[in-house]
Amino acid sequence: MFSNKVSNKDLLVLFNCLERYDNTGLSPQNAIQEFCNVNPNMILNNKLQEVCKDLRNGYFLSGALEKHPEIFPAYCLELLKVGEKTGDTNKVYLEIINYLDEQIKIESSMKSALMMPKIFGVLIVFILIGYVFFVLPRITQQLSQMDADVPLVTKLLMNFGQIAVDYWFIWLVFAAGGYAAFRISRRKYPLFYDFIRYRLPVFGELYSLQLNYQFTKLIAICYAADIDIRRSLSITSSAISSPCMKKCLDNVVAKISRQGADFIKALQESDEYKLLNPFLYPLLSAGVISDSLGKVLADESDRCVRRINLAIKKVEEKVGNLVLIPIWSVLILVMLAIVLPLLSMIEKTGSKIISGGL
Repeated sequence: MFSNKVSNKDLLVLFNCLERYDNTGLSPQNAIQEFCNVNPNMILNNKLQEVCKDLRNGYFLSGALEKHPEIFPAYCLELLKVGEKTGDTNKVYLEIINYLDEQIKIESSMKSALMMPKIFGVLIVFILIGYVFFVLPRITQQLSQMDADVPLVTKLLMNFGQIAVDYWFIWLVFAAGGYAAFRISRRKYPLFYDFIRYRLPVFGELYSLQLNYQFTKLIAICYAADIDIRRSLSITSSAISSPCMKKCLDNVVAKISRQGADFIKALQESDEYKLLNPFLYPLLSAGVISDSLGKVLADESDRCVRRINLAIKKVEEKVGNLVLIPIWSVLILVMLAIVLPLLSMIEKTGSKIISGGL
């Protein structure tokens, strides 16, 4: 009945309420109560009621939210701690709101770009099911009654259709088994599947740009809040969903902690899957030298957003062409299987008429 997932949209509305109430001088507790009155996600509302209870008991907002790390990302908590120390929580709210808003826009654009192949994929499946289970049996019956010559392509499709109809349950078993095997292997080898995602044709560039945006934007936000680089990397690791990137950032944090390594060099060495833009490293070095690392990261995240928008347009164009190829191939194959026997029958009937007339 209710969603168990707390989306970025839920968090965006919540922090918008907190920012608006903060501007008017009202407490976070009032903002949370207003949010709960309009929010349909009861899982989140129940957690927020616990947060309100902690606030009444004297907790800071960051401390109350910190009790629910499964809902509130680490970067939100760390930024709130900084805002509470400096007394500038409104600026922190705006930073979080801007990041969530940009993330939602990117995710929405990517979903739109990926919707076309899903729709066409379902269309192809329905065309095949309709052909195999409804069209092909009738063609087979008619051809057997007419004793017509059957071309090879039609014979192959007829045999395939007969097997599919007679043993339809086996196809379901194969489909269910294949899906289960995919889910199990994906949980067992998350790094492999994550790496493959960034190497996919057409879509890989889009996923890679999104990852680079998240990395540069989150580090920039943390840097602007004067959070040290080791903690910033840990926060970014917890906020990013990519297992490969998490492994990379965790290795960087470990190298900095154990060896006091330079974070740029450690980052480049730990990026074994080559997920980050290689041109990012000289930019980071220049930012450190010129003491403008925050600006460099912020500019790079903005550049990633622009490149994502361009990549989405390219994906839509390429996917349209790629998806149309299998659809037309299936349709042409089906038409050949239907038309060739009919042409053979017409030719055979015409020959009999001519020979009979002579």
